[in-house]
Amino acid sequence: MTEPATRFIEVMVPAAEAPAAVHASVPALVDVRGKRVGFRIESFPIEWAEDLLLRNFEIFMKRIAELLEIQYTPSSIVRFQRDPKDKAREAQSFDAFCRQIDWAILGIAG
Repeated sequence: MTEPATRFIEVMVPAAEAPAAVHASVPALVDVRGKRVGFRIESFPIEWAEDLLLRNFEIFMKRIAELLEIQYTPSSIVRFQRDPKDKAREAQSFDAFCRQIDWAILGIAG
């Protein structure tokens, strides 16, 4: 009779060590007053959004834009509308969007 194979589960630590140095691609903004602000919005009508997270994101982004305009007076607010049906055009539109803004909120993690 052969002995049953011993099975092991290797548990990895899910936290990585901090990088030795952090390099930002652009300097961090100290203040958003007078800056060009960008928001990503969904291309689907809000009625389509049966997903509560997506619907709440749209409501959240609208409120953030209202508060920014009142409290921080950005020079402009630019909205990027996704086009998931045409990835090439979406990429070009996103590049153009990035050239028009100083900083953006693109989404929220679920």
